[in-house]
Amino acid sequence: MSGYKKVTVTIGEEEYHRLLEAENRLRFQQSAQSKKRNQNVDKSIQQLYNQVKEMEDRQSQFIKTVSHLDRSIQQVEVDSASQIMDQASAFMNDLEAYKDDFVESTQELVAQQGEYYHQAILQEHADRQLTMLRVQRRLNRAQQSDEQKRDYALEWITTSDQVVQFILHNYRGQLVPSASLEQITQELALAQQNLDNNILDGAILGAQQAYHRLSRVRVELERADQEYTALQQAAACALETLSQQLDEARDYPAIDLEGNELSEKIPVDVWTNGRLSMLQAEIRRVHQRILEVESSISLDQMDACINEQIPALGEQLVNIIHDARKAALSSQLRINIAEMVVQALEGQGFALVEGQYEGNEMKNAFSARLCALDGSQVIVRVVPSRQDMGSNDLYLRNQDVEERTDYELKIRAQEITRTLHDFGLTVHNLQQVPVIPISVPQDSPKQQSIRANHPSGNSE
Repeated sequence: MSGYKKVTVTIGEEEYHRLLEAENRLRFQQSAQSKKRNQNVDKSIQQLYNQVKEMEDRQSQFIKTVSHLDRSIQQVEVDSASQIMDQASAFMNDLEAYKDDFVESTQELVAQQGEYYHQAILQEHADRQLTMLRVQRRLNRAQQSDEQKRDYALEWITTSDQVVQFILHNYRGQLVPSASLEQITQELALAQQNLDNNILDGAILGAQQAYHRLSRVRVELERADQEYTALQQAAACALETLSQQLDEARDYPAIDLEGNELSEKIPVDVWTNGRLSMLQAEIRRVHQRILEVESSISLDQMDACINEQIPALGEQLVNIIHDARKAALSSQLRINIAEMVVQALEGQGFALVEGQYEGNEMKNAFSARLCALDGSQVIVRVVPSRQDMGSNDLYLRNQDVEERTDYELKIRAQEITRTLHDFGLTVHNLQQVPVIPISVPQDSPKQQSIRANHPSGNSE
């Protein structure tokens, strides 16, 4: 009676845990390597210093923009600009102090800076500006003629319009609060309408209130711009470090069943069918996107890139290396499985005639042919599983001169099962399958196959 037998062979629990510990060591090594990328950190910090210089130039430009306003109002803006630069300098000093953990410290310092801005710079700026505006309004009512008020209103409206343009041309578009800016622009249009209708006090009040809101928006944009640039550079640094780790991983040490690294290097991209190159392309795409001058990434998205997207890319790298090592280990196990089957069949009168990887490629199946004195043959084929990179399917095809009973073939399968078990593999689920799983030359009806699924492990 003929048929096909299926046996599931699984790596032992002890081996699994050893391989898992080896994978955890890989993660630790990558974490340690990332802290040594001082060159990437220095590059990012230099970019932040360049941004501080641009910030300083921007403060000077803004003071010129509001130079037509009353000196007391100008002084408020000068003092505010000085506070902004002092805080930027303090921020950079803190980054220098904690640059050994650049990405993590940048996120923490950005959060602290946001609190400081709201508690100190923004609040003080608003309080001082409102005080000066109240003084100006009292002086206007007491001393100015209608002609002076008209000129005064026009001065506020014109300067406010210039500040709107200053904001649009000097800050990242994704950071500018478009809705607020549109509302302020409408307030300025109303102030201009009041001026045209000779409602002078209303025009002055409306223009001053619009300017006050614009000035606050500008200060908040200075904070947001520095935070954005800091997170941008932190993300760039993390991606550059990850890219370097990927380059170093292209040829990675193989490991044995004990989880020990071997001197032999494996081409990771080859063993994972190009997954390493695909990951590299994705890292480059993300890197280019976050550094684009006209990037549409928001501040929250930049933060999410650091906290979620980049760690996920790093996890992919670990998994790719893991799968490459597992595939290489599985390839070696294909020889081991074949050798064990040969040992079992030698006890039944067969001798090895030939054995090799198909196509002389270690990623392929390993085949062996055994012959007995009476001319009977057994073809052993250990094939990488299509469902799991770490699994192998074992096929035995019997070409016996004399027809064997199903019982005799079952005894043969059990002998192979015992040999695999003695090697430390868990063997179970012997069953008959109805299809021919491999393509071989046409043989006699006496032939039959035994199929064994061999996962070489769920970890390396």
